[in-house]
Amino acid sequence: MKQNKNLLSSRLTENRMNDQNIQSKPDSAIQEKSNPVLEKKLNKIFDKGKKEEEPAYFQYADSSNLTDQNLEDYAEIQDNTKMKRGNLHTKIINFVLIAGCIYLLVLIFGAAVTKYQYNSDGKAVPEKMSVDDIRQKHNFDTILTQYEYCRSLYEKTLLLDYRVAQGQEDTLEIAPEYEALLDDVQNLSVKTDAISVDTKYDQVKSMMVNWIKNDIAVYLQNISAAISENNTEIANNALQDKDRVYDDFSLITQNIVALGSSISGADLTDIKSWTPEDYVDQEINGK
Repeated sequence: MKQNKNLLSSRLTENRMNDQNIQSKPDSAIQEKSNPVLEKKLNKIFDKGKKEEEPAYFQYADSSNLTDQNLEDYAEIQDNTKMKRGNLHTKIINFVLIAGCIYLLVLIFGAAVTKYQYNSDGKAVPEKMSVDDIRQKHNFDTILTQYEYCRSLYEKTLLLDYRVAQGQEDTLEIAPEYEALLDDVQNLSVKTDAISVDTKYDQVKSMMVNWIKNDIAVYLQNISAAISENNTEIANNALQDKDRVYDDFSLITQNIVALGSSISGADLTDIKSWTPEDYVDQEINGK
């Protein structure tokens, strides 16, 4: 009996000591260790459920969130938005203005190049030209331009002839001016020979090249030599050359007029009215 009491007392003492040991341990000792992998997965799951934080400029509806920095950010966003809208409006206006200017230039150019003719009622109406008409006129203008260069050279020669015929100047001073025109002859000869023209203008082109090389060039050489050397024989040859220059150029002019008459839009008024005599009268005598 005494032994049982001792045993019971010993167990009670042991239990009491165990309880005291448990109470003396820190809380961390009785907590289970957390699982890092599990904790990470749980955090991801909970993070997905969280609502993403709204940009600062959406938080301003709540007056409690308003700060000086928020107001500055909001003002800056508003300014950027207005600037972008303003830039877009400016680009649209610039595009409209440029398109309008281009359209106006096209109208002005069209009005400048459009030719008019009188109809049966005596009214001036625009002359209609097809694409083929424009192409033919372009080809004709190429040969017409060279003709005008030839005529300009002829006009310079006519003015020198007039000064010699008047006898008011020393002819020895005029002779070098005839020789100077030979440089123009050389340049014009090369350019005329090099132009590319439609087949139907080959003949008149050949006539102009021949007139430059064999008519006007020979005349300028002979008249200059006749004056400088006071050579009567060369002077007579120069007079024959002068007549040939006149006749051949008149023939070239007739061909140009005939070719241009069938070209829509070609203006031949000046070509038809020009003559060597009229040119001298207009330039010298003012008639």
